[in-house]
Amino acid sequence: MESNQNTEFPIPGRVSADELAVWWERVRRELDSRSDTESWLRQVAEHYLSSDHQFPLAAHKEILRVLSHMEEAHPVLEMRLLGNLETPANLLGQKMGALGACGGASSLIRLDAELSPDKLGSPFVRKMHDTALARLRRRATGKGLVSLSSLSLPAGIALVLECVSGLEDTLASVLMRECGPMVKTVKSHTMKGKVEVRPGEDWRWDWIDRVRLFEQMRFDAVQSCSVIPSDSMAPVWVEAALQSGLPDIVSSCTQGARRFAVRVEGATKIASRQLVAVARALEDRLNAVSSEGEGTDQWVNDPRTEDWVFVFTETQKGYFPSLRLDRRLWDRRFEYRGKLVPAASKPTVAAFLAEWAGRLPDGARILDPFCGSGMELIECGIRFPTARLFGGDTSGEALDAAKQNVIAAGVVVQDFRECDVSEWTSGGFNLVVTNPPFGKRARVDDVVRLLETFLKTTAARLVPGGQVVWICPQPKRCTRFAAGLGLMLERKSRLDIGGFEVEAQVLRKS
Repeated sequence: MESNQNTEFPIPGRVSADELAVWWERVRRELDSRSDTESWLRQVAEHYLSSDHQFPLAAHKEILRVLSHMEEAHPVLEMRLLGNLETPANLLGQKMGALGACGGASSLIRLDAELSPDKLGSPFVRKMHDTALARLRRRATGKGLVSLSSLSLPAGIALVLECVSGLEDTLASVLMRECGPMVKTVKSHTMKGKVEVRPGEDWRWDWIDRVRLFEQMRFDAVQSCSVIPSDSMAPVWVEAALQSGLPDIVSSCTQGARRFAVRVEGATKIASRQLVAVARALEDRLNAVSSEGEGTDQWVNDPRTEDWVFVFTETQKGYFPSLRLDRRLWDRRFEYRGKLVPAASKPTVAAFLAEWAGRLPDGARILDPFCGSGMELIECGIRFPTARLFGGDTSGEALDAAKQNVIAAGVVVQDFRECDVSEWTSGGFNLVVTNPPFGKRARVDDVVRLLETFLKTTAARLVPGGQVVWICPQPKRCTRFAAGLGLMLERKSRLDIGGFEVEAQVLRKS
């Protein structure tokens, strides 16, 4: 498979449409957030602008389908698509789909008035034309301004922090440490991957950059509200959302258009047409309520560029509404991630490992021999600013990404080495912290042999009393092996990382 070496992710060259579709789905799963996805899609757009003539027809269609997932305007791509919109005609639908994603006022004018009706012959082209127009009109209304500092939580609303399953207790303790008297209660949720917070009267949002272990936040109506059976009509869903008080949260901190989407989480499949009906009915009802209260800000159902998501979560009793704020509007914690590598560590898991390291002496030496794109080293550098950091990896591409991210984070790494874990000859480390390759990330014949080599090397390089804080994919076998090397298990927690059950461990050198 050919690729463009100037991009941060490989972009296939002369391959089939099916191969491109598989490639896109794989990359989409590997990207960690919507901002990462949008950044990567802009790279795809640049590649398309320079190489569109090289793609076979079927592959050309697939690339345009990928570009239809963009959420931000791209004037250069828009100009190229508008310049040859009607030639060749068999790509008209795909081009309109991409224009709906990246276009602006020019695309709206062209598709709304100037495109000849005889070109909209097939049902597919008509559907893509209508979809593109709807997206462009929503974009023309502009986005609202959301200010987290003015966000107020009404009585009966709880803040729920969502995290990797297994991090709940540590997240709750960190939150209590950072928020203290600002909260009434903080508890690890009975469901995995959630911590519930009941804010106190002195609630502020200044903690949000310091608590680095959670992925997303949402707002739950903890007071009783209507349970929604899955077969209910749209008005029942809308009434439950209004009774919950969640729209008041949006109104408290949004100036301008209030863009939202509606989603359902649960095992029961809800027909897409039913969700569309709920979203439209909710939009109409919210705008009607707003106009009755002499409000001027418009509610806009826009599942492509939404700021807020009304989430209906399935329980044994039925569906209950909650609310999520788009992560891009509040999350500045990991802006150093300028360069990514596939299957890199989640920065929240890296922050968790740094938290588990506890206290270290000034000038402590920290090693990550599988550093990848540098997440663990950076989070340790942020938590232990006087520490001396060392990183290694067998991939030069990963080390290049790590070096770029380290600079962006303002962290100093003493030494980066492109080497195998067994090749570390220097010692005297107080902490070895790492998330080694496993599952699909492991490109070695024998993962167990790799992990045992890591433990042997680590045991020889740690100072007495030094510790290993790591993600262990083979906990039983590795714990026994580590004990024979004088590395005793002090702490552990089961984690679910991307569908893999692993164990976070703290090993202490006796």
